Amino acid sequence: MMGKIHLITESIKDLQNDFIGIFFNPEFFLIQTLFLFYVLMLFYVMFGVGRVVNRVFFEKHYDKRLSHFVSFALGYSLISTAIFVLGLFGHLTTNNVAILVTVLFVITIYSFLKWPINLSLRTVGKFNWIKFFSAIFLIIALLRLIPPQTAGDPLDYHLRFPRIYLDAHTIMIPA
Repeated sequence: MMGKIHLITESIKDLQNDFIGIFFNPEFFLIQTLFLFYVLMLFYVMFGVGRVVNRVFFEKHYDKRLSHFVSFALGYSLISTAIFVLGLFGHLTTNNVAILVTVLFVITIYSFLKWPINLSLRTVGKFNWIKFFSAIFLIIALLRLIPPQTAGDPLDYHLRFPRIYLDAHTIMIPA
């Protein structure tokens, strides 16, 4: 079995070098696919937790077109506030963040089992511009996650400071 896998990978490398001329790294593709899955899971968690917050704490029922946006915004606010509180009290570790996301994921699954939603893309009568622009926005947002930052300031802000926060287990930068 291992010999067959080795022959397949060698054949792919030969095709890349001789005929295709495009470098394809399956490991990089797998990592990017897992990262995209993680981002989609976070969107799912934000929306689901926001639905729970909206249903438990607010009696007002929004227009159906607006309720998805309100749920997503509430979920985003809850997750960012929870991570801020973890950092404020010095408990910002990768394990605590993983536990937080896991608990919120379970709450999200429970909310979708208890309150199912209808995500029908069919529109009755006229073209639904809100769904169209929401889909375009989501596609653009996901595509913006792919390219890496190359300038010095974004790399410092996005890579160095979060690493310092995680190493110090707080959002206060040590002197």
